[in-house]
Amino acid sequence: MPMIRRIPKRGFTNRWAADVFAVNVGRLNDCFNEGEEVTLELLSERDLRERLTRSRFLATAN
Repeated sequence: MPMIRRIPKRGFTNRWAADVFAVNVGRLNDCFNEGEEVTLELLSERDLRERLTRSRFLATAN
């Protein structure tokens, strides 16, 4: 069977894709004090994350 007939025509939804929420380290620095522990619950309380899923922390290189 040709490749063009095997691939989806309008895209697809990956059932096994993980929901990941990105948080910038700069925002963490603004919302938390030095030495304070960052947990998923505190991120939700401080409105840095909508739902309790996986998180990725993004940093900028200087």
